[in-house]
Amino acid sequence: MKNYADLYSDSPRAFLSKLEEDIKAIESRMARLDKVVTTSVGSLLAEYERLSLLVEQKAYGVPLAASWRWAALDGPKVANMYAAELLPDGRWFSWTGPAPATTFVAPVVRDEPLQLRISFMKTIEPEMQEALVVSVDGTPVKHHVVALDIIATIPARSSPIPVATQIELSTQATASPGAGSDRLLGIALYEVEVLPTAPEAAHE
Repeated sequence: MKNYADLYSDSPRAFLSKLEEDIKAIESRMARLDKVVTTSVGSLLAEYERLSLLVEQKAYGVPLAASWRWAALDGPKVANMYAAELLPDGRWFSWTGPAPATTFVAPVVRDEPLQLRISFMKTIEPEMQEALVVSVDGTPVKHHVVALDIIATIPARSSPIPVATQIELSTQATASPGAGSDRLLGIALYEVEVLPTAPEAAHE
């Protein structure tokens, strides 16, 4: 294989073409590396925040409520979420990312089963919707999608001290929206709610 000096001696045009080709290859490899690093850092930060809160809860306990709500515009701060954006119809949403998994901390009473409702706009890629995983306190739970709502049941739980519930939503992957954006996106969320279930549903 000829080196750059030989190429330049033989044909400056071939030299420039080869140089441009190699630069594009390097840029492509750097872009892939940047995506891996960004996703890893996002995952580590989200996990650090989740574990820090969990340690604090286990040490001191937290006040619990009958229901809980997170909204894109005015909800409690959540790691691994981009800033809220406004739609023309007046609704606010936030993308998850750059890591695939986002954890919500819901300080709710779990004496009875609860309903989890996650309202969303779309996933960055259609196939991600089929791959969604919802977990409660680290354990995956069954869910179904009704229109643009992800519905699941949070099982009852007893604890000697009041501990908040960890709700994780994972798209299994993230992707760039293109058009020169460096963001890695998962699912666009409107709100997340934890509500008491109907009496008949709670005892099925």
